Amino acid sequence: MCGIAGVVCPSGITEAHRAAVKRMNDAMVRRGPDDDGFFSDEHVALSMRRLSIIDAAGGHQPLKSRDGNTVLICNGEIYNYIEEQESLTRQGHRFSTRSDVETILPLYEQLGAGCVNRLRGMFAFALWDVAKKTLLLARDRFGEKPLYLHRDRAGALWFASEMKALLSGVRFSSQLRLSPEAVNLFLVYQYVPEPLTMFDGVEKLPAGHVLEVSPGLLPKGAGVPRSRPYWNYLEARQRGGNAAELVRAALDDACRITLRSDAPVGVSLSGGIDSSLVAVLARKHCSGPLQAFSVGYEGRPESDERAFALDLARKLDMPFHDVELRTADFVETFPRLIWDMDDPIGDIAAYGYHAVSRLAQEHGVPVLLSGLGADELFWGYEWVRDAVAKNVKRRQKRTALHSLLRWQRADEGPRRRAIFYDSLDWMRIAAPLAQQILSAEALKSAHPEAWMRYFEADDWGDIPLWLMDVQNRTWLVSNCLALSDRVSMAHSVEARIPFLDFELADLVTGLRKNGLNDWSAGHKALLIDAVGDLLPRALIDRKKRGFTPPVGEWMRAATSRYLHLLRRGSLVRQGVLREETDERVLGTRPLDFQYRAALIEIWTRLFFDGETPEAVKALAPAG
Repeated sequence: MCGIAGVVCPSGITEAHRAAVKRMNDAMVRRGPDDDGFFSDEHVALSMRRLSIIDAAGGHQPLKSRDGNTVLICNGEIYNYIEEQESLTRQGHRFSTRSDVETILPLYEQLGAGCVNRLRGMFAFALWDVAKKTLLLARDRFGEKPLYLHRDRAGALWFASEMKALLSGVRFSSQLRLSPEAVNLFLVYQYVPEPLTMFDGVEKLPAGHVLEVSPGLLPKGAGVPRSRPYWNYLEARQRGGNAAELVRAALDDACRITLRSDAPVGVSLSGGIDSSLVAVLARKHCSGPLQAFSVGYEGRPESDERAFALDLARKLDMPFHDVELRTADFVETFPRLIWDMDDPIGDIAAYGYHAVSRLAQEHGVPVLLSGLGADELFWGYEWVRDAVAKNVKRRQKRTALHSLLRWQRADEGPRRRAIFYDSLDWMRIAAPLAQQILSAEALKSAHPEAWMRYFEADDWGDIPLWLMDVQNRTWLVSNCLALSDRVSMAHSVEARIPFLDFELADLVTGLRKNGLNDWSAGHKALLIDAVGDLLPRALIDRKKRGFTPPVGEWMRAATSRYLHLLRRGSLVRQGVLREETDERVLGTRPLDFQYRAALIEIWTRLFFDGETPEAVKALAPAG
């Protein structure tokens, strides 16, 4: 549910601050069309938009503790609220609503910032402690829900659930500039790894972090304060036992609590293993209506799996809805899609997720279960398994030849670089291409090897787990989860992801710490061993697809329509790209690189120049 926004200011809240926070809130109406709320104190102003999912009548925010000493706004869902509220009630706490979010208030009263350790769900929240004059900001463990941060020149700390909302509030007090480093990383990665954003001075609160700030301790010009982690994927305790049985029970429980909703629920059903498992387990635990939503492609190419999705939906007695995506529609929608993505994300699957969310909205279903996260948790990518094997082999070779200390300080330098993203040809090729089109000034802050720092470390520890953690801190949170949240909320639909239940993740990590080497056993071996019997064998044996569009056709169509916008475009005007960068120069580059260049130019026009999607489309007429 929802979107949140606010500001904490050392010198005191003014009418200008309040007006800006309200503008930020208005910019997020699609995240929460059902309700809104506002709170202002001497040093803080808080606002929220609500998509009513649980306790529609009584869950108005901001929520206040019974003594009025804490004020809360929260974006997300606390899935274990029933169990926590039962426990807290036995301890003497009383609740004013049936809202899942109210659970946070008594937990904070007991545990302070440690309350986040008891929350099982997806969330980003802001809690103002009136007595202590302290603001607590927190984000869920995997980063399903976002939170952008900015310090202005007067020292005020601003936050919001979306970049477009933040910009609508802070432009009056700050001069923001594009980050050449972020442009460089986007051209290589197809996304900007958090906590960086496309603007210098705007950051994301990292996944699994909390930030506590007191207005009296916010000096001017000190930048965004440092946050601290409260959860680390790699610190799970060792777990023994029958791995398949334990994972089956944990996944079943994750689906059970993720279903909790007072509003209609659906499943984003692609026809693959992950979403099919979510559908099967959801059907088991959902006594009410449960609908399936899918997308396909004109001409029904091999990647169109609607027939498989429809077959499963019928077996589960789930009404099935689908939409066929055409290349022409993708091109026409492209600027609007980029606006809705909020962050620039070059994943071509974006339009499919966008369309399936719109389809759910059209059928009055505001909660959509997703199979995201299974690939990242259960070794679903062959190239990642190959990278693990190569690094394990390299460690074994070096250990045999050198002492551990000498291996740690090999010729790569004091921080060792894994074989990881550089094993992907398209990334390795994109890195020098990005350097060729960046301006001389931009190159001063966009080092050619900056993209490699995400898979460097002083101590790798357990190689398979460390590389999975790298994948989750980059690709999963900044591409998959950012995309899932933004395009679903653009249609007032809440995406829920059972595979990212932290108790399931801790279990799987603990089993691996205890000697389980399922990375070497093949594609999602542990998951299939645990719950594969719930699905037809033919589905398990099919090649992984997901919402996979005709990539080449879509990219060619989009670049043909929009690539010319780079000629003396916004990125050139901002001094980030060389003046000679245009469609003729970029036309000699690989298609995927051209696509990312067109996308980031449009993003800059929308978010930096303030152009509308319709105006951008008008600059690139069809034909």
